[in-house]
Amino acid sequence: MAWYTDGLVILRSLVGDEGTTYTDAKLKKVLAIGAYRVRQEVDFDTSYEVDLTSGSEAVTPDPTGDYDFINLMALKSAVVLLTGELKLAGDQSIIIQDGPSKIQVDKGKWIKSMLDWSKSEYDDYVKDYIAGNSKYSGVVMTPYTKEFIYPGTNSTRNGGY
Repeated sequence: MAWYTDGLVILRSLVGDEGTTYTDAKLKKVLAIGAYRVRQEVDFDTSYEVDLTSGSEAVTPDPTGDYDFINLMALKSAVVLLTGELKLAGDQSIIIQDGPSKIQVDKGKWIKSMLDWSKSEYDDYVKDYIAGNSKYSGVVMTPYTKEFIYPGTNSTRNGGY
């Protein structure tokens, strides 16, 4: 199974597309851009290379099975896609006002809420991934105990907290 197969399903569900709005080719290109951006922002154990220029977008080695990479790629791709859609929706907003009556057609609010959600989910996922997979975190434990002085008193207790 190719890397973009799972990515397409996830991306379509994130942006509410049932296969009628975007072609697979367009979404594959957006997924490759998302993969490129994720690769720049997050360190993975596997070094992924993303080809955007050959006309047949590719991620090597195939990340199928690396669920963190696939999910982050799809979330970042949703952010990329919805950002473009929000720009287009801003140009297509209509407001008609006649006296006290007002008609407003603005699909940008829905897109903006989806974009904000996608950004938040991506940022949270990155933080969780880094916290759970950091090579440089750890705890230093020693037999040392610290004497703690309670504020406002002269009372002490060994062992710290």
